Formats: sequence, C-alpha cells, structure tokens
Amino acid sequence: MPADPDAGTTNPWLAVYLIYAVAALGVGLACLFIRVVYGASPAYLARTRCYELPPLRILFHAFHVGVWLAFVAAWGIVLRYGWAYYETSANPYGLTVLAAAGGGLGMGLLGWGTFVALVRIRNNRPPTVAVKGIETVEGIDSHRLANLGREQFLCVGMLDSSHAHAKPWAWHPLPAV
Repeated sequence: MPADPDAGTTNPWLAVYLIYAVAALGVGLACLFIRVVYGASPAYLARTRCYELPPLRILFHAFHVGVWLAFVAAWGIVLRYGWAYYETSANPYGLTVLAAAGGGLGMGLLGWGTFVALVRIRNNRPPTVAVKGIETVEGIDSHRLANLGREQFLCVGMLDSSHAHAKPWAWHPLPAV
C-alpha cells in the first residue's frame, strides 16, 4: 500500500539522526559488554563512573551539559517574563514565571545530582593486582620524575635513523652573575 501523499513532510535528517543514535547506543553497549567480559564488575564500573568507557562518559557529560543549558534557559524565561510581570502585573506572565522558576529549580537540582552521581569521580585509585612476587606502588618515584624529559638525542648518521642514540642530559646550574 503506497504512503499517504497528504501525510505532510517529514524531516529529511530524522533518518540520519536515528541511525546515528542507534549506532552510538550499539557502540556504548558493546564497550560496556566487552569491559564486563574482561573483568570489570558492576561495582567497579559504578565506583569509577565508567571512566574506561568513553562512549558512556560522553553520554554522561552530554546529559550534564544539557541539564545545565535547560537550567540557564529556564532562568532566562524567569527574567524575561518576570520583568514583563513587573511592568504589567498580568496574570499569564506571573504563572509563566512560577512555572519557569520551578523548572529552573528542578533543573538545577538535577544538574547537581548528575554531577555528583555521574560526572565527578571521587575515588579513582587503580585496582589492585594479585601477582606473586610483584609489588606495585602508585605514582612515579621522585628520581625518575626528576629526570623525565631530560633525554637528548644525537643523530650520528644523516640518513640512517638506526644511529640515533640517547644520552642523559647533565644538569648544569647557571653561573652566578
């Protein structure tokens, strides 16, 4: 049965947006599935706020930004219609101001809750690894950190990169003036 020609026009970009949404959802779910298969527990993912899953982190941040944009829009409506109510004392403006203020307050609370629950990572220490005879520590020791980036590369051969050697850079303090 052919489509009704009088059904009106549809957005030509709707199919593109739907395809993108389904693909993004599929990538996010695939990343989550693979991460769980390779050993991440739901408690670990909740503690780290899915830090290792960029598609989900992007979704969390996009939702967070969207909520704050709705908050700003609601308070923009409060200011606009609040000024109109102040000048005219018309009842529709007052009801609009109350509704927008309630929505803005709700969006602010939702934005803060989203930040606390999804965006902010309170405790992101690395997981412990149980390997016999190996002891790991957090961070880089001070000796290695002090020498980080102090290598100086000398190129001996002009066209052959196999002769590039790294020698430690000696620290020489500046002479006193």
